[in-house]
Amino acid sequence: MNETREETQQRLIHRLEAFSDIIIGFSLAQLALSLAIPKNGAAGLLENSAPLIAFGLTFTLVCGMWWAHHRLFVHYFVPIPVMVILNFVTLAGVSFSVYSVQLMLHARHTSIDFAFYEWSLSAVYVLLAVQYFYGWTVRRKLIPEDVAEGGLRSALMLAGVGIGFGLIAVVTLRYGVRVSGLQYIGYLIVAYAIGLRLFFRFRRARAADRPGP
Repeated sequence: MNETREETQQRLIHRLEAFSDIIIGFSLAQLALSLAIPKNGAAGLLENSAPLIAFGLTFTLVCGMWWAHHRLFVHYFVPIPVMVILNFVTLAGVSFSVYSVQLMLHARHTSIDFAFYEWSLSAVYVLLAVQYFYGWTVRRKLIPEDVAEGGLRSALMLAGVGIGFGLIAVVTLRYGVRVSGLQYIGYLIVAYAIGLRLFFRFRRARAADRPGP
């Protein structure tokens, strides 16, 4: 009975992962198709590089989402109804974040268009963080210690990035900051990632120095 249940759960996980790959892959393809062709061709992209910057940034972020999603399913995903629903909502957020690029690039864009883009990214990262954290709480005793620690670190990292995008969206909506606000998110992410890595390294060192029973 347990073997049948385990096989059913593994099949569900594989199907969800395959479906998720399709959605994320289609979103990346849609991202390229969302770029309008300038009237004067490639010269127009050189004159106005905003579409290329938005494309490059979003492509990088979505690839990062795919990598986080892949690691989630390899080690931490728990196939219960709540987690399945959260996965579908996360995929909807990925698709909407790609769509919201078009909102930013249309001729009469406003601050709220940029805020929608930032909020959609915030939602995806926070939802991934929730799934990582729940998977970590359930599986941390069943997986190697370093893998379990990586799950907690990923949950904190994703939550920090999601909260960062959410705060930038609020600032954008309140003060009208657009691209000038986005350009700092990369520096904040790198600084936060370095800080987390140093914290966990310090924690491991403290645990190693602690005398055993």
